Amino acid sequence: LVCILSISPGYYDNSDLRDIWQDVLTNHWTDSHPVSFLFFVKLFTFLIPSRRMISLVYLVAWLLISNSVIWMLEEKRTGSGSLYALLSCLWFYPVFYLQAMFKDVGYAMALLMLGVQILKMLNRETRKRSDWVIIGISSFIALSFRHDGVLPVVITFVGLGVYALFRQKTLRKPILITGIAVFGMHLLITQVIAFGFMQVPRNEAYNKYGTPMTLLAAVVDSGKPIDEPDVALLEQLMPLS
Repeated sequence: LVCILSISPGYYDNSDLRDIWQDVLTNHWTDSHPVSFLFFVKLFTFLIPSRRMISLVYLVAWLLISNSVIWMLEEKRTGSGSLYALLSCLWFYPVFYLQAMFKDVGYAMALLMLGVQILKMLNRETRKRSDWVIIGISSFIALSFRHDGVLPVVITFVGLGVYALFRQKTLRKPILITGIAVFGMHLLITQVIAFGFMQVPRNEAYNKYGTPMTLLAAVVDSGKPIDEPDVALLEQLMPLS
């Protein structure tokens, strides 16, 4: 109850959230925000069309992740009582971002859960099937909620693969199966269902170039010259023609 009250009113607003919510309500599918995130919002607001439903989903996820961290500390019994107490108190702290339907909130919690579960798994002598299920779900959410989510997920699986190759060869098969399942499901939802079957339009180039161009505009506005080698490099990175 305390945690539910801490996310009230669960209706933080800005232009991005309004765009996401309008797209979901009208079934206007785009990839300006990852289309897989729009599907996630639609899934959990289909019966009760309220943004607060996403806040409640985030709340439950946050409690489960916090609980997982606390149990990990309990298992290790490192004597870090102050950290244990701090995490326990965080359960009752009003987490502002749980009030918002930001994709970054789910993305960050997924990466946290991914790291925690890998640490828990590697610290045990035996591995459970549930370890790989949680790693797979966390990886899929991180991969699907941000356009650049592919980078940390790929790095994670490469790191696990290297560890399995040199330290734990028995992990090679579950790592391979989990990786194929995660990336296969992501490709199925985005490339086949969204971009293929549903004909969701892909991002225009200006979405990718928007932030760099803003930074360049600031340089131009400052009056500082841009050297020719820098211009050539920028043309390589962001060809305008």
